[in-house]
Amino acid sequence: MGHFRIGALVKTRPWRAVVDLITAGADAATVAEATMRASQKALEYVQEDAGFREAVHLLVQLGVAASKDDPAAHLVGIGVDLPAQAGL
Repeated sequence: MGHFRIGALVKTRPWRAVVDLITAGADAATVAEATMRASQKALEYVQEDAGFREAVHLLVQLGVAASKDDPAAHLVGIGVDLPAQAGL
């Protein structure tokens, strides 16, 4: 799904630590913490980017919609215009 556009993984020490933790079978919390440390610079760089914020907001709202009895109504309520017979 988008992995073809990412290119090669970053080979910095923090990202190698993340890969090593995953390889060693570390628990999710430990991997998540290491991932946050490794991605901090990139997140600081994009935090003022309106497009990035909107994309993250939409991804969060898709998750929220999935938990609703009427996901389409939730999406319409946040401004996502869906056709009557929306499909994948």
